[in-house]
Amino acid sequence: MNFKIGDLVKFNIVTDDSGWATDKWGVEPQLNKWITEIYTEELFGEVVRRNTIEVIYSSGKRSGRFYRMQNGIIQSESQKLRIIRDSGVLLDDIFEDSDLKTVKDFQTITQLPFIELSNAYEYHSCLNDPPNHDKQVSIWEKQQIGRWLKNYAYFDGIWKDVKTNKPIDNITDNYEWQVTKKRIFIDGQIFIQESI
Repeated sequence: MNFKIGDLVKFNIVTDDSGWATDKWGVEPQLNKWITEIYTEELFGEVVRRNTIEVIYSSGKRSGRFYRMQNGIIQSESQKLRIIRDSGVLLDDIFEDSDLKTVKDFQTITQLPFIELSNAYEYHSCLNDPPNHDKQVSIWEKQQIGRWLKNYAYFDGIWKDVKTNKPIDNITDNYEWQVTKKRIFIDGQIFIQESI
């Protein structure tokens, strides 16, 4: 498949995080042993130059990491996979926890209409800024070390529990309802869609 500059794609790389246990986790020297950690990662990116993909992070930021396509595959990753397999690591072990089954699956670069990014979350005061709809929302309590999920509720003039439809009486200034903002990357920009 021929890709044009600006096309969004997903592709796979192989990662080798193998190493000595003392270096990786600081275990006692007498427990030191070689830990083999080889796995695949699915990456997303944009074709930024002829046959060159730049990785786009799930935050929507450009990574500065580039991969070169040759003959429709990421040749450097295919070579890395072959070297690892030649060292005796089984393909099933490398592809564990992924949807990949064959080397051809691993090498496939797929064009995408957009890249789904990680969600963003926005919080509003339950007392001072209730929602203008009666759809279910998550209610969180602000605490010193973050937020705790308290309930699923809806607002129809008063806050009500989703399961029981009974009013919630204990809403305080520390209670907030959450709006999830689904984000996508397309045309070099991030677009946001609110999702309750």
